[in-house]
Amino acid sequence: MKNKLLSILMLASLVSAVSMAAPRHIANTNMETSGHNIGLGITSFGGSNAIASPALSFNLEFGALHSLQAFTAITNSDPFEFSLGSIYRYTLFGTRNLGWHVGAGFNLGTAASAATLLGTSTSFYMNLLLPVTGFQFNLGGALSNVKVSFDGGLVMHLTPSPFKMFLTPLSGLLGASIHYFF
Repeated sequence: MKNKLLSILMLASLVSAVSMAAPRHIANTNMETSGHNIGLGITSFGGSNAIASPALSFNLEFGALHSLQAFTAITNSDPFEFSLGSIYRYTLFGTRNLGWHVGAGFNLGTAASAATLLGTSTSFYMNLLLPVTGFQFNLGGALSNVKVSFDGGLVMHLTPSPFKMFLTPLSGLLGASIHYFF
């Protein structure tokens, strides 16, 4: 089921990207010409398996085509589990207000492991998100400072072993992120 959803998401992204492949120019819209390039919000990914839990998110857009999203989460307090990571995006088609992007990222932190006599312990993990693809759009009108993005891609679990790799949306909500840009 996830593979079908991902295939539909990728196909929809490709179709919208092809329709936006007209010559690139900077539109005269609020977010394209003003200093609205720092966003705060939440993302639906950020846990130990890269697809598990919501996280606090910061999005920095620099230039018309590049952005860097950093995210962090404390997913549990006993045992203590945290996650932090980042995704770099390059807008391939369209603009930062409505476009299709590609990029790469990572997340790392601690996750609960097997229970012991002293309780549940944690172990370190690191995931590479390479490549990441998706689309972004702002809500327009009175909500033009609010941007939504969806991401999916190849997730490689580097630690703990064994090495795992799978193609998936970055969360059950299709890697959704929402940011308010100042």
